[in-house]
Amino acid sequence: MKKMLLDEYQQPNISYIKSSTEAISKYLKKNTIVVLESTTYPGTTEEFIKPILEQSSSLKCGKDFYLGFSLKRVDPGNLIYKTKTLQKLFVLLEKVLENTYRDINIGLINELTMLCNKVGISICEWF
Repeated sequence: MKKMLLDEYQQPNISYIKSSTEAISKYLKKNTIVVLESTTYPGTTEEFIKPILEQSSSLKCGKDFYLGFSLKRVDPGNLIYKTKTLQKLFVLLEKVLENTYRDINIGLINELTMLCNKVGISICEWF
């Protein structure tokens, strides 16, 4: 069964992150480090995981336990450079560049769509 990337509201489906966080929150102890390594939207660690861990464990992040995020980068077709052989800094920089490139292109298309709508042109007809 294929995991759904978006939920019914077209938001990222982070149900797997939620269920994992809830499961580990039951065993969270003082001085533990919890690191999320997943492809997810910005803010997931601070805005989503942290409150679940704090509420379920009665521990305070930054005082009783520590929380971090580590990007996940997988290139399944690349036989030379695998996640094991890449230094994490390179992976982080690569992900920042990819996301920046994608975000700029999305922003450009959104702006062009609004411009086209104002003059009565369907941008979908261009493609």
